[in-house]
Order: sequence, then C-alpha cells, then structure tokens
Amino acid sequence: MFEKVVEIIREHSKFLITTHINPDGDGLGSEVALAAMLKKIGKEAFIINESPIPENYLFLSKYGDIKVFSKEYINIIRKADVIFVVDISNWERVGEFGSLIMRESKALKICVDHHPSNSGFADLNIIDERASSTGELIYDLGESLEIPLNEDIATGIYVAIMTDTGSFRFPSTTSRVHMIVSRLLEKGIRPEKIYREIHERRSPSRMKVLGRALSNLNIECEGKVAWFYVTKEMLEEFNLNTEETDGFVNMLGDIREVIVSIFFLERNGKEVKVSLRSKDDYDVNKIANRLNGGGHVRAAGILMEASLKEAIEKVLGEVKKYLTKE
Repeated sequence: MFEKVVEIIREHSKFLITTHINPDGDGLGSEVALAAMLKKIGKEAFIINESPIPENYLFLSKYGDIKVFSKEYINIIRKADVIFVVDISNWERVGEFGSLIMRESKALKICVDHHPSNSGFADLNIIDERASSTGELIYDLGESLEIPLNEDIATGIYVAIMTDTGSFRFPSTTSRVHMIVSRLLEKGIRPEKIYREIHERRSPSRMKVLGRALSNLNIECEGKVAWFYVTKEMLEEFNLNTEETDGFVNMLGDIREVIVSIFFLERNGKEVKVSLRSKDDYDVNKIANRLNGGGHVRAAGILMEASLKEAIEKVLGEVKKYLTKE
C-alpha cells in the first residue's frame, strides 16, 4: 500500500505535515512520528497546523516542533515538495490553512487516514478504515521505509494509537495493535506518564462545566440514548476553552443500557459541535453522514451551522429514526 509513498519520499527532500483543526492525539501523534521518521533519513520536515496544540498535548513539543500557522511560515509552504495531511477525511477540515496551501503550494498532497468517510481528496490517498488509528498507518509507513524506531517516533505513534483506541478499550484494539505497542515500549516510552499528561491535567473549570452539563442530562428512547450540552455562556462563566470539553461525551457511556451518547457544544450563536458515541453494532457514522458529518462506526462528529436548539432537534430526530429502523 505504501510503495508509491516510499518512492515519493526517497525522491524528495522538503516535507510539510499538517492535520485537522482542533487537533487530537491521533493527528498530533501521527505528525510528530512522521516528522521524526523523515528527519531520521535526512529529510527536512515541518509541522504546521491551523490550530494551537491543546494544553494536554503540549508535552509532545519535546518530541517534535509543532508550529501554529503565521505569515512567517509562508515560504515553508511554497518550498515544500510534498505535503502530508494526516487524520483528515476532507480538505475543509484543514481549515483556512488548507485554503492557503491550495493557493500557494504546487506540492504533491498525500493523505494518510483511517476514517471510512474519507473522500479521497488528495493527489495520493492512503486510507485504511480497518486501522485503529492514523498512527498505526504511520507505523506501517515507517516499516515500509525500513526506519528503526526511536523515542520520538515511538512516543508519537503511541499517543496516536492510545488516544484513538480509547486507551485500548475500543473494538479497534486488535492483537496487532498490542504487537505494535509492545515494540514501542521497547524504546523506553512511559505509558503512565503519557496517560497522566493527556488525561490527568484537567482544570477545575473543566470539572465545574462538566458538573453543570451533567445536571442537564437527558435520557430518551427507553434508556438507549443519553445526551447533554454545554452553552457558550457556560464556557464564558468558567473561562473554559472549547478544547477542554473533549471527552465529555465519553462520560455518558458509563450509564447502563445507554447505547448512543451525544454531546452538544455551542461554540457561538450559530455553530454547534456534536459528538456521538455508540456501543455494540450501532453505527453513529451513518447518523453523522446524514447531517454532513463523519467519523467511525462508534465515534463520529458533526459541525452544524445552527442554533443549539435546532441542532438538538435535528440530531435527536436522526438518532430516533436510526434506532427505529434497527
């Protein structure tokens, strides 16, 4: 699968790597690992994103220089031979930075991703929805390039796999995933330290907003559906960044009999981010697709231009239709 990519990497010297807006562990970890691989074989590799690194991933800066786009980096874009976009299912998810790349760069664009909703938007697309994470595919690329693992590469891949498998509890956690992780552990990475950095550095404000959101918990469809929301007023009251609400939706999965969990985040008066999670064989990606979102079978998202009330009504309507058919 990587034969053409390996050929391209060997033939070129200047690489730019980016991921989606509001990056997560899979996107950031994949970037760090890929940049470290390219540098290890003598290539120039730069990581530039539209969005800043969330606070709980700042420790990754020790393993890779992740820049937030500004005009001073325009020449990096123009001089790049190849641009990797990782963990992205469509070009719009790159944000305004993606529009700039399209205007300013003639570089070959390569997408590495594992989302089933990927539209194949790049010049070359490496997409495998069977993979646990984009990080797993970056590991495979390193194997194809015959690049030995080091601590930087191993840390990036571990973060990517660990976060996208829900700390190894999702069905995507295969025997192969554990085999890969065992090889990463041989490079001296410390799982307990990485977990603590990502999941145990929450602010008091986050816990207060979560408490407020849980007080608005709704259970519907005979206990099968749980949902709650956070308004922009709640964020402002406790001075909380939207990124710090990541993971809220997972709290609802602990409720017995709940099979579909939904979290609505009001980003402003006209935009709502919707996170969906499911258990068993319930495919929330199908629900997200109906509303121009996407993701995976058990984890999907939607960015809706709507009021909070409208978003709740539309999403719950689709969820109820889906459950009725099931």
